[in-house]
Amino acid sequence: MKILIINNHTSHIVSILECLKGHNVVVKDFSNITLDDTKDVDAIILTGGSNVRGVVNHSEDYKKEIEIIKNSNKPILGICLGFQLICKVYDAKFVTLPEKIKGFKMLEMTTKDKILEGLTDLKVYDNHKIIVKEVVNLKVIAVSENGIELVKHRKKLIYGVQFHPESYREDTNSSIIFENFIKIIERK
Repeated sequence: MKILIINNHTSHIVSILECLKGHNVVVKDFSNITLDDTKDVDAIILTGGSNVRGVVNHSEDYKKEIEIIKNSNKPILGICLGFQLICKVYDAKFVTLPEKIKGFKMLEMTTKDKILEGLTDLKVYDNHKIIVKEVVNLKVIAVSENGIELVKHRKKLIYGVQFHPESYREDTNSSIIFENFIKIIERK
């Protein structure tokens, strides 16, 4: 499977590549991406990022990615900042916290979905300061005490995770999200 990773300057790119071992992966920087770059791929992953300004009031920084989320017909998985971009496109309500959430947590799985196949519980690693409190056109699949953690578009094959399934794989069970995302695409 050919997968395009749109790198939002994540510090976890090596871990994401390890999770996708065995696939043909192309990595492109978010500032140089175009909709044409998505034509010959089977799936798109939007990484987390290190932009302290975030996406809430700075969507201009991510206008190319926003165009892809709106107009691509390819399956998309957004991680952290990528999740927030997906939520921004579909009119979510955000809250910026005074301090960053960082650490391990158990999520409450609120809706059955193929992205959670094989999981009876969901332990994740979170590292963010912006939370999503309300979504529109997205189905909530998992939450934490802080907000929404996992969503799926109601009609398109688009998933977003606020947490980092690529991080601390030996201490969490969330990396199965990558495997399940690939399985969903293959069954399509």
